[in-house]
Amino acid sequence: RLSKLGEFCCDVFACFAGGNPTPDLLAPSLSIDQRAKLDHCKEHLDFAGDLVTVWILTATTKRQAKGMGALCEYFVSKERVGMVVTPAYSVYMVPPEAAFLEKLGLASKNFARP
Repeated sequence: RLSKLGEFCCDVFACFAGGNPTPDLLAPSLSIDQRAKLDHCKEHLDFAGDLVTVWILTATTKRQAKGMGALCEYFVSKERVGMVVTPAYSVYMVPPEAAFLEKLGLASKNFARP
C-alpha cells in the first residue's frame, strides 16, 4: 500500500531488484511524507554503498497503475523523488525516468525486473 501525505495512491508489490542481498523487509504500507532533490538521493546512495537495496514497486492492477503513474508524473514534474523515512531505513521512490536513473548512476546497472 502506497500513500502520499496520508492520502492513498495505489496498491503495489515490491520486488527485490538488486543491491544488498540481505535487506530489511519493507513495511507493508509505505507513506511518502517527504520529497528530496536528486542530488540528496545521490549523496545517500553514494554514502550507503553496499547497504543500498533496489526494489521495484509495481502496481497490483491496471486500475492501480493509474495512481502509480500519477505519482511518478508528479515527482518528474517537480524534479524530485519521494521519500519514506523509518527508524530502520529510508526509502527513496525514484520514478523510472531515464534522466533520473542516469543522474543517480542507476541506468547502467542490470537490475532484475519483475
